[in-house]
Amino acid sequence: MKDFTAGRKKTLAALADFIATEDEIYGLPVDIVEIAKDNGITYSVNDYDEYFDGMLEHENGNFHIFINNHGELNMNTPRLRFSFAHELGHYFIDEHRTVLEAGTSLHCPSFYKMHQEQVVEKEADYFAANLLMPESKFSHLCKGVFSYELVEKLQQTFNTSLSATLFRYIELGEI
Repeated sequence: MKDFTAGRKKTLAALADFIATEDEIYGLPVDIVEIAKDNGITYSVNDYDEYFDGMLEHENGNFHIFINNHGELNMNTPRLRFSFAHELGHYFIDEHRTVLEAGTSLHCPSFYKMHQEQVVEKEADYFAANLLMPESKFSHLCKGVFSYELVEKLQQTFNTSLSATLFRYIELGEI
């Protein structure tokens, strides 16, 4: 597995941006469920207790995403959208998908942590942020004076959490 370097980030960002904006069919907020369907990935959303937030499995040539709704959340919730996009990252990142197709696990089931230590998790998180907030759509909306209202508008436009939107703004904005 490659190190998580600036070059690797650029590659993952370009991949996620391409997928999110391909032919403008996925709109804003990016329709990640349609991306999964268009790639033959099935999914289920259930309460999996505290076992994981999301998990991608490969069996008999098929991929399936399991998303933990913790008993109350739905797929329009920023938290679940991020978990789903993270699992799509494992699918679209060639090195991750190849490991799964070989019948090996990438890791233990995914849990969101602010400071991931595993490279595969960092990569999937970075891919998810770029898929949900593609640079080609996000950066031109960051123009102007920084304000809470601007971040809130971006959050609503991309249907992402306030913290993820703020981190993305800091990365791509003018400050």
